[in-house]
Amino acid sequence: MGIGGVEVKSSMEAMLDSLMRREEKPKDVPPALPPRPPSRGRLPSARRSLPPLRFNSSEENLVLDPSILTEGYVCVVGEQEEEKVKEEVENIEVDTMAEKEKEKEEIESRAQKAEKERKEKEEEVVVLRQQLVQFESKCSDYEAQLKHLQDQLSSQQQPPVCIQVRRERGMNGHDYNDPVQGNKQRLHSSEDAKTNPVGQLMSEFENKKRSFEEDAKALSQWKPGQSGSGSNPVEDLMKLKLQFTAWKRDYKVRLHDTKVSLEKVVRKSRMNCWASMKWIKQ
Repeated sequence: MGIGGVEVKSSMEAMLDSLMRREEKPKDVPPALPPRPPSRGRLPSARRSLPPLRFNSSEENLVLDPSILTEGYVCVVGEQEEEKVKEEVENIEVDTMAEKEKEKEEIESRAQKAEKERKEKEEEVVVLRQQLVQFESKCSDYEAQLKHLQDQLSSQQQPPVCIQVRRERGMNGHDYNDPVQGNKQRLHSSEDAKTNPVGQLMSEFENKKRSFEEDAKALSQWKPGQSGSGSNPVEDLMKLKLQFTAWKRDYKVRLHDTKVSLEKVVRKSRMNCWASMKWIKQ
């Protein structure tokens, strides 16, 4: 029996028929190949109803109509392609969402990093401003200390000569008006002369100047017939000129030596001053 009026032989009957035909045919003819067993296709999806199966009681194998198998194969292939397309779309959507999430996380991390860098830069600016204020205050302090040291240095270098000149000028102005004041000034000048080489030169210059002026004044006031020691005023004037020239030469040499020594002292004091300034800056 068969499906749809088509008689289908079993495998056992097919083998018997082939053996019988082999005996009837000559031996030179090769035996015929056994018929190809019907293929079992994939069952269609449960969504689509299939016609009822027909079984052969004498056969053990299940046989389907070829048209039904073709339709089922087409349905299965279409559903598989549809499922593949859906899976691809889902995969694309998943990949797109993952990429979007990754880009979003990367943008957020960049924003956080930029915000962190901005805060760090603001803190650095604040610290630099504080350091600038401290540096300006230190500079003002250093300038004040430098000015104070310069004042001290100038007061240590200049006043002795100025004071001595003022004292000598005051002494010259009060020699004939106030003897007591003149004696006090001479006493102070003699005390300064012992400790200051410039004061010594100044006092010597004033004394020699006064002595030469008195001698020149005495010679200019001499008159013929005036009672005296009988010396010649011309010879006295020549002697006075020679004394003045010798003293001038010696005084000039000592003045130069004193100037060199004072320059050494000033240079040494300046070096000490700059060293102290560097130590203060450190």
